Amino acid sequence: MNNETTISLAKIQRGRVTLPHFLLIYGVDGVGKTTFGAQAPAPIFISAENGFGDLTVDRFPTPKTFAEVLAAVTLLGKERDQHQYQTLVIDSLDWLEPLAHRHACEKYGWKNIEEPGYGKGYVAANEAWLELVNLLKRLRHHLNVVLIAHAAIRPFTDPERNAVYDRYQLKLSGQGGKTDASALWREAVDTVLFANFAVTVTTAKNERKAKAFGTGERVMFTERRPAFDAKNRFNLPFELPLSWAEYEKLCAAPARADEAVARVRELIKGREDWALSWLRVNHWLKDGEDVDQLTEARRERILKNPEGFLETINPNNNEETK
Repeated sequence: MNNETTISLAKIQRGRVTLPHFLLIYGVDGVGKTTFGAQAPAPIFISAENGFGDLTVDRFPTPKTFAEVLAAVTLLGKERDQHQYQTLVIDSLDWLEPLAHRHACEKYGWKNIEEPGYGKGYVAANEAWLELVNLLKRLRHHLNVVLIAHAAIRPFTDPERNAVYDRYQLKLSGQGGKTDASALWREAVDTVLFANFAVTVTTAKNERKAKAFGTGERVMFTERRPAFDAKNRFNLPFELPLSWAEYEKLCAAPARADEAVARVRELIKGREDWALSWLRVNHWLKDGEDVDQLTEARRERILKNPEGFLETINPNNNEETK
């Protein structure tokens, strides 16, 4: 038996890993979740509901079984060199859930998902969901994956504050643990977006009851709050317009920054001491900071005139440019 390993310090990698998007967007009825998915590049839909309205999009036939959903996802990955699609949109998870439940019931011979009791039916349904999750994780190496779901208002017990309050949650089954389909999907994706109409709440003087006003503006939230679940791994602003273009632009910002830093590093290669000394003396960097901490404006200034920057940092040049 060969006990040698291929792991070595020489194979350690650094840098951002950029993959197509894998996100879940959920929200109130009619806010524009399907439109958001249709704005993604070259989308193809798997849809269990007819929420397209006036949208003209390519879509698979409405699936009648969970196996058809799995087959459609598999086909997109297997034949990715034979189609032009760049994004898979599943609309919606909660409308597909009955198919996942039926899939589990047929597998174990149950009449309905509640028959085995003690949450065992929902555990089995999550096994079916997990098949889909794993297929989508493989597919996202080649296509964007956008999952759509509706929101439900449900009571939430906050263990930290010993309080119960209502919050928006994914409209999926489960009571926590291995039965919780909502948690399974939230953990699987990179980003969870909560979409809603922008609302302003005011309370007039001497009045106890608040009044809510809205203009119809549609927004999405990227971080968890007491009222809803959300998350992101791209340091996005808390609130964004409900727009794929805006979302994609902000997600790409860190990658653009990494590319600019790499170009600066390549520029000063062999002159690192000169460059860092000049940057710190002229207060572009603090003591101990590296080029990673340069502001975007200063990176752009360096890269706009690289030859001029190299001339400036040369210690034989006495002129300081601030």
